[in-house]
Amino acid sequence: MDEFEVRLLNDISNQGKISERDRERLSSLLFPPSKTFAVSTARIGSGAIFERQFLHISEEITLEDLFTLFHQNIKACVAWQKSQLGLSLELLPQGLKSLTLECEKENIGALMGVNLLHPLIEITYNIPLRNHSGNLKILYDTEKKESSITLDFYGYNRINRMEVMAARAVLESILNDLSLEMVPTYDSNRSIFSVSWRVADEKKVPSLLKLIKNLSDITCFEGNEMRSVVNEEEYLNKGILDKIDEHNKELIKGIDVMINIPELRKRLNI
Repeated sequence: MDEFEVRLLNDISNQGKISERDRERLSSLLFPPSKTFAVSTARIGSGAIFERQFLHISEEITLEDLFTLFHQNIKACVAWQKSQLGLSLELLPQGLKSLTLECEKENIGALMGVNLLHPLIEITYNIPLRNHSGNLKILYDTEKKESSITLDFYGYNRINRMEVMAARAVLESILNDLSLEMVPTYDSNRSIFSVSWRVADEKKVPSLLKLIKNLSDITCFEGNEMRSVVNEEEYLNKGILDKIDEHNKELIKGIDVMINIPELRKRLNI
């Protein structure tokens, strides 16, 4: 044990309490998430070996990691219990059923519930990430036969990752002809990133789910990894300028704080 640990144990043994100075240091050690723990692989049902994902790094685990693990394990249990209730996705309308089948095929997350809010049907998935989580909601209008997908991520905007995700969401949506229903936003007060798409063409669902999985990966990146997420030359080489119409131009201009690709903005005169 180091000097801090010895002093901490002596304080607890002799006085039954911790000094203010040591309490602050203890909080700084226990409450931030550790760098080695990933709840997506340690939780129940992940398919990974728990000993490798948790026990082998137990000396580095913090209270924040434990809270996150408890939270995601509870969600996994709730998802399993709901799966035993006998509600068959086969009973869903064809347009909605095909969406849920694609989500299962891509292993997008754990099904958390199906809510009937006539004329709407809402299906929710939980997406465990590194030390936080996300939600994917499918909303289907039974009268209009239209669907939308909303993605919410919860977490702090470390190294501007939420702005980078917003830029990636917009640029990839333009490249893949995906219809954005709601511009990507980040609510710093509630630490929530949100974006929504209209599902106008079922053939584009695989591309949309692939983008969602890519955005999920970005939430786990650290400093150096973020630099390659939105690469100016890559998007110009993909021919994104040919895909941008006046609507998309206004969309990019509207979130110019989040998208800062100098050459692209220069060519678009924004």
